[in-house]
Amino acid sequence: MSYNDIELCILAGGKSKRMGAHKGNLKIGKKDFVEHIINDIGDMFAAINVIDNGQQQKKLPQINYYHDKIKLPEKSGLLGLHSALYYTSSEHCFILSCDTPLVNRQITDAICQKRKQADIIVPHLDRINPLYGIYRKKSALPLAEKILQGNDHWLTGMLKTLPTHYIKREVLTQIDPELKFAKNINTPSDFNKWVGSQEK
Repeated sequence: MSYNDIELCILAGGKSKRMGAHKGNLKIGKKDFVEHIINDIGDMFAAINVIDNGQQQKKLPQINYYHDKIKLPEKSGLLGLHSALYYTSSEHCFILSCDTPLVNRQITDAICQKRKQADIIVPHLDRINPLYGIYRKKSALPLAEKILQGNDHWLTGMLKTLPTHYIKREVLTQIDPELKFAKNINTPSDFNKWVGSQEK
């Protein structure tokens, strides 16, 4: 399935303090996290944008790379989301953090199919996963900018303000029983546990 009204936006511009290295450049096999994501689900979308703030070592052809639109000393998921929405030219933006590289096409498709039901579509597992879902640009961009202008980086505030549809854990475990798609690779131990297992 492909969607001509959704762009894939990968957030890869953070400081990666806990990992100690830029997470977007970490590799699964021969592909870095960003390339791995694009290889697995990139063909489902109208375009692909990467908010990397110049940190990606490998630049792929036909992929758009951007810096954060608003310059702030503090990096955050909300700042990356704002930039992704700003640069998106489609109605919807599929937001995905580069530290969740174990993407699943069926999960992605299930989220995309719900895009008309609300302004935001995200999974709700043990907790809400705001950086793995769809945002409608028209409504989400001005709100993200307003929150940032108030010197706030509270991403979940957007979900409480805009109409949001949550896809429940029991629905997603039918597709991905271990919920690997939602595993955040934030530390070296995370990398060894989840990425190491992929390479065996």
